[in-house]
Amino acid sequence: MRQARARGRWAGLAGFCALLLLLFSARCTREPQLSLQTQIDAADVGATITIEPGEYIESLHIEKPIVLEGAGDSPEDVRIIGSVGGVAAIDIEGDVHVEIRNLTIERGTGGVELKDEAQIALSHVAIVDAHASGITLYDSASAVLDRCTIANSFRNGVSLTDASSLHAVQCRFSANGAAGIAASTRGTVVICDSQIAVSGECGAELRGNTRSEFRQVEFGTNGWSETSTTILDPFSRSGLWLSGNSQTLVDGCVIVDSCGIGILIEDSAALEAQKTEILQSGDAGVAADDAADAELRDCAVIDGRGWGVGAWGASHVVLRTVDVSHNALTGIVAVGSSHTELYGSVVSGNGEGGVAAYTLECYQEREGLAPFYGLLVGSGNTIPGPSEGFGNARFATCPERLRELLCKSVDGGDSAAE
Repeated sequence: MRQARARGRWAGLAGFCALLLLLFSARCTREPQLSLQTQIDAADVGATITIEPGEYIESLHIEKPIVLEGAGDSPEDVRIIGSVGGVAAIDIEGDVHVEIRNLTIERGTGGVELKDEAQIALSHVAIVDAHASGITLYDSASAVLDRCTIANSFRNGVSLTDASSLHAVQCRFSANGAAGIAASTRGTVVICDSQIAVSGECGAELRGNTRSEFRQVEFGTNGWSETSTTILDPFSRSGLWLSGNSQTLVDGCVIVDSCGIGILIEDSAALEAQKTEILQSGDAGVAADDAADAELRDCAVIDGRGWGVGAWGASHVVLRTVDVSHNALTGIVAVGSSHTELYGSVVSGNGEGGVAAYTLECYQEREGLAPFYGLLVGSGNTIPGPSEGFGNARFATCPERLRELLCKSVDGGDSAAE
């Protein structure tokens, strides 16, 4: 009996050892997992590479049309972490179209860089903690972003140069060190249904000949960084900073709590804004300088800590059915040779006055403001004085005679004051 039990024990042990040997053999003969770069290099043109959840510490270079798709339940499940100093986590060049979906790209000197005529489509992608810009577009490169997040880049969320272009829908650009979007280009920028928030210097900086559109975009709390990486002028710490020959359309947006100016328009830049709220700005809600051109229609410039709207230099500002109210200083200020037009608007409840042309009789004590010798025209406006409901605190208009000209109803014509 004892011999039978012993034989049984030896048989069980032999079976267990055989199983261990089989498992060890299978593990030793399994092919090692290929790096992402190796898979990219070996893939056919247009192939889809499915990336299993995990961390992939490598910097990728792509020169062929390809799709990278994370297999996780969310972008956080698959993380590509740039590992090589001096290059982006993902670098793309050539006349190629690349798609990246459902993953996170971290670190790298930049998150993603595109050169030549490269095109990229990002969907459900997070780009975080880039040591430079989250996305950098050179040459004629272009990027289309859908439901993406670009956050905590040391420099800009997206940087565009040359003739590059950007189109983003339902995206968030958050806590980037300089600008959420910075373009010095002859390309285009289109941002829809998105948020640009907590940028260190300004929400969007648009220079050169950039053509841009912002539709249903919220700009929130931009320009409050205690340290500056590129911008020295505190007035440029704005929600939108437009300069050069850029042309910008802002439609249905909210620009709130900008450190400097809600929208700053300089040089020969042009702005068209409609159905947009500019709230709680630091120095001014809207400021135009040099030869800038701005038209606001059906907008509100409210609750600012400085002026509501300012026209400096030889700028041209047109306000049509705009509410300029409850700003700490004067609602509208005209300085230098600027040309300001005001139609059907309400200028009320401002801490100093409603509308002021900086002449010798107005604001004599203020330094740094050039005397006004431009043009101020308009009709059909509501500008109450201190004794009226929702009146401006110190005066309706300065000079006082402006009020009669700006507030009277004129069919088929305009009122003017010089």
